[in-house]
Amino acid sequence: MQVKQRLDALTSLRFFAAVMIVIHHSGGLFGIESNGPSLLLWGQGVSFFFVLSGFILAYVYPRLDSWPEIRQFWRARIARIWPALVASFFLAFWMLPLLWDVKTALANLLMVNAWIPYPKYFFSYNSPSWSISTEFFFYLTFPFLIWRWDRTWRMKLFVSSLLVILLIGVSNHFKLPGYVSFDDGLTRSALLYIHPAARLFEFAFGIFIASCWRRHAGSIQWSRSRASLYEVGVILLAIASMRFMPKLAGLVDVYWPGTAAVEWLIGSGSMFVFGVLIFVMAMERGWVTTWLSHPFLVLLGEISFSLYLLHQIFLRYYLAKIIHFPTLPNSLSIFVFWMIALLSSYLMWAWIEMPGRKLMLGRGGFKLLANI
Repeated sequence: MQVKQRLDALTSLRFFAAVMIVIHHSGGLFGIESNGPSLLLWGQGVSFFFVLSGFILAYVYPRLDSWPEIRQFWRARIARIWPALVASFFLAFWMLPLLWDVKTALANLLMVNAWIPYPKYFFSYNSPSWSISTEFFFYLTFPFLIWRWDRTWRMKLFVSSLLVILLIGVSNHFKLPGYVSFDDGLTRSALLYIHPAARLFEFAFGIFIASCWRRHAGSIQWSRSRASLYEVGVILLAIASMRFMPKLAGLVDVYWPGTAAVEWLIGSGSMFVFGVLIFVMAMERGWVTTWLSHPFLVLLGEISFSLYLLHQIFLRYYLAKIIHFPTLPNSLSIFVFWMIALLSSYLMWAWIEMPGRKLMLGRGGFKLLANI
């Protein structure tokens, strides 16, 4: 397997997407707006992760032509996510008042909890792990998606988008509620925000962006100043898309029969702009990507997976023990929280993610994949 050149700017962007999710989950805890368009803006970081995942996997693995290669791919991807997932699972049990249930615990540890569209499964224990379960589904389907991609990409994008349309239709037909709680049954959110069938389109779109980038990156001749202008432009475009997507969804709610399309737009509607952002940043030609390639920012990107898995455990622990904590100004509370979250994320990355990956892959496989 050929090791590709690292795209450090994209690694750094993972950190900023993770920060968005942390803000989304913290709500009004540290004086951040707890409802309305601003909160919806931050939650779209998950969609960025899914598009980026498709891009990176297609960049690193443009072909998987044999079963040994496919098995090695699956082994490498499981080694990438499972050690930290298991560690965060047991950390949640240690820090939080959680009840053990064999079925939901197995669903979490086997990374299939998001495949079961009921909150007692996909939001159980460490609830952000639902997206890891969805990502695991992507890993399983990727060898089939990338197979003869250049010949079959239209069909695969069509089928994955058709899944979204079908789930929107099912949600509207059965008038599924949108609110998710542990007392609810099937909801629009479960089908259109959580379930991997509805998010596969974003992942496949990331693969499409990678194929476009691979075909055209070598022929694009941007000066440093022009590339910098494009980089700033796509960042502003992404911010605008995230900022106004809830408002666009509100217009759709007025003119579209049923409300399920609104659910999808709020969570995933910026995916197309994210694809453009990733394409431009992967060129790494301008000043913005030079800054993003700084080793410190790249390190933050490396620990972003641990940050994503740990942050809500800390937030829930704080809420459960809030009377035992001193009252601090909001700014100081935010600073302390982020210092604890970042230090813990670094330690889990250094002591669990990387050693666990090395153990599961073996020395040779780890060296081959260390920079992916």
